[in-house]
Amino acid sequence: MNSNNILYSYLMTELTIENIIKFIAIYFFIIWIFSIVWVYKDISNRTENIYYQIFSILILLLFTPLFWIFIYLIIRPTTTLFEKYYQEVENNLVSLSKEVEDKIKKCSNKKS
Repeated sequence: MNSNNILYSYLMTELTIENIIKFIAIYFFIIWIFSIVWVYKDISNRTENIYYQIFSILILLLFTPLFWIFIYLIIRPTTTLFEKYYQEVENNLVSLSKEVEDKIKKCSNKKS
């Protein structure tokens, strides 16, 4: 017997509505579990507020993964903590460079 025929006959005997429903249910819960992990990591990178983190995870647990993503993407902070940090550092560097330029100008005016 050909290996394709063996595979085909196996699939036809095991491919029932009940097995398809089981597969879909397992797939749904796997996606839900990975969604919980993703939200936990994402919200931890975006805020240090523990209540906000818990609230975000509770949204995921209360709503199905089909709807929570839209709600979560609306309420989550737009920037991560790292982005905020680097933006603050950049702003401080700009301020510092302006101060240095001003001092250089003042020194050059005094010498003249």
